[in-house]
Amino acid sequence: MIRNQTESRLSKRGNARLAWSVLAILGAALLFSYAKAAAREISALTALQDATASTPKLAGHWQLNKDQSDDVRQKMQAARGDSNGGGGRGQGGRNGEGRAQRAGMMDEIQTLAIEQSGSNVKVTGQSGRVLAQYPSSDSTAEKNSGPEGESQRTTTSQWQNGQLTVVTRSPRGKSTRTYSLSPDGKQLYVTTKMENERFKEPLTYRLVYDPVGGGSD
Repeated sequence: MIRNQTESRLSKRGNARLAWSVLAILGAALLFSYAKAAAREISALTALQDATASTPKLAGHWQLNKDQSDDVRQKMQAARGDSNGGGGRGQGGRNGEGRAQRAGMMDEIQTLAIEQSGSNVKVTGQSGRVLAQYPSSDSTAEKNSGPEGESQRTTTSQWQNGQLTVVTRSPRGKSTRTYSLSPDGKQLYVTTKMENERFKEPLTYRLVYDPVGGGSD
């Protein structure tokens, strides 16, 4: 009788130890699972923070700072190797039309209104005309075709190194435009590089903008 009671007690103790061992293993497995989930959340949060840091807030109303900006007309003349203002008089019509278009564009970009939702950006000119609209941070292509083959071009845009980089390719050449903030975040830089068959050398110019009213939106 005593022996049976002893064996029963030992059996119960063994079962209790086994139960505690199982619980300990389950607890360790749960902790490991929670740790992995937490690590994934931290990694996702870090990636989100990195993406946010590389997508500066360009939104706002901006006014061209002529004193700090490059003289685009002068830069174009230098790239063409033309010192008399661009083009011979004998080509009149086409050159006159081109100059009028450039003058109109320069008027249009005196002020910029930029709307930004996440990494999507829309740029509106002085007259309210939409000058550009760029997709999300993923590199995407937009094909634009006109009545002539020369009008075909492909535009890709992506956020890179804290700036929006836009590359446009056409049969005539390539242009790269970047939108970024100044180191202190108080000015907008729009830098354009054009590699075109009309230019003897690549044309690069930078336009500097101040926030209207002393602060961006």
